Amino acid sequence: MTTPGHIDLRTVDTTAVPTDGEHQGLLGPEASQWAQSLLEVARFELARADDKANTLFRFYGVVAALSIGLLAGRSASPTHFEFAGQALFWTGCAAFLASGVYLGMTLYPRDIRGTPAKRLLYFGHVIAYDSVPELAAALRDVNEDFDHRVVEQLLSVSRLVHAKYALTRRALLALGAGTVLCIAGVLVNVIVARV
Repeated sequence: MTTPGHIDLRTVDTTAVPTDGEHQGLLGPEASQWAQSLLEVARFELARADDKANTLFRFYGVVAALSIGLLAGRSASPTHFEFAGQALFWTGCAAFLASGVYLGMTLYPRDIRGTPAKRLLYFGHVIAYDSVPELAAALRDVNEDFDHRVVEQLLSVSRLVHAKYALTRRALLALGAGTVLCIAGVLVNVIVARV
């Protein structure tokens, strides 16, 4: 049983591929199956990237709520810190904010740009059609360049996965920097206040 939106590679018939004379630019059975396998891996990684960003976003929310709760529940305020402590603390807050922005960008649903809607490469392209017969005709046209469409999807999904992982890495770095800077700001303030 496959999950929705995924190809069961055991059912892909690679023997029913037209010869080079029938279809120009065909990948060939092995290359076509390999491209479909890579597309499945890319889709899996896309789901993993979203799951990781979701988990990190939940952690971010807990850290933000805890920080606000601690600040609201104590009489000490970062505005009363010494200059060095304030500088570190507010820089850390800016890093926390940047982390939230990166996580939001990671989770924000994206359109696949640069692909004409009438190519029927993604589920979102279906809405470009006004009627069932028009959509049915477009689906029949897929036979003419199936392999090329798979390659286009592979490239687009892989780029999307790469972008999501890059944003998640930035979010992690900003979250770590924010944590270190805020703690350093509090510690510097305590040390300076005692001197």
